[in-house]
Amino acid sequence: MFWVGLCGLGVVMLLTLVTEVRTRDSLKKANQAALKSNAFADESVRNRETVLGLKMQFSIAKSWLLARKDSLLLQAFASDRGVVFSSAAKFFRMLMQSSMLCFGSYLVIQQEMTAGGMIAASIILGRALQPVEQLVNTWKQFQGARSAIMRVDRLLASLPLAERKTKLPVLEGRLSVERTVFSTARDALPILKGVSFDLLPGECLSVIGPSGAGKTTLLRLLVGANKPLGGIIRLDQSDLATWDSEQL
Repeated sequence: MFWVGLCGLGVVMLLTLVTEVRTRDSLKKANQAALKSNAFADESVRNRETVLGLKMQFSIAKSWLLARKDSLLLQAFASDRGVVFSSAAKFFRMLMQSSMLCFGSYLVIQQEMTAGGMIAASIILGRALQPVEQLVNTWKQFQGARSAIMRVDRLLASLPLAERKTKLPVLEGRLSVERTVFSTARDALPILKGVSFDLLPGECLSVIGPSGAGKTTLLRLLVGANKPLGGIIRLDQSDLATWDSEQL
């Protein structure tokens, strides 16, 4: 009976391997399609003012529905394959338990085994095959988790290493902007050109201008979110880029 159980365990392990081979590509495509549709939706929400201004909401919704449809179809296809192999693993486990009972009954009739031993062998076989069957049932979640970990690893590997910056003295608060120039691209017209001012600690400066004049862009430069293409921004006579963001 040991060899019967061992063969059954081997077959269930084989089903697990087949599940990996047959569902890997489908799950990968389904996850990629889901990420694509979610990214499209997020981008549309971030640019909702432009979308509404250009009256593109219906075309955007149609494009998202098509992307979502592809994602759901791929997920359904992958799930169907997973259900087939999961059902096959469960069927084979029940078949092996029934076969164990039949073989055990034969041994009991031949007085080579007791009835209690037959039942115990059937229970042990079921317990031995159940974890492998559960692995087949949860293979989709395992694949999704592995794919997510790989994406996180690739993202972390693509990030530049943070430069160690020298810790500067305690901040006093003098802000100097010298002939600062900023543009979204080097060949585009500058949003800010030749901006200069000097503020001592405790002084205030009001920036007034029409929409699109560059007020928000100037603030982003002052907090270090953007870097100027020309000129320099100093904080306590030190280039703003040399300050540690955590120290600020």
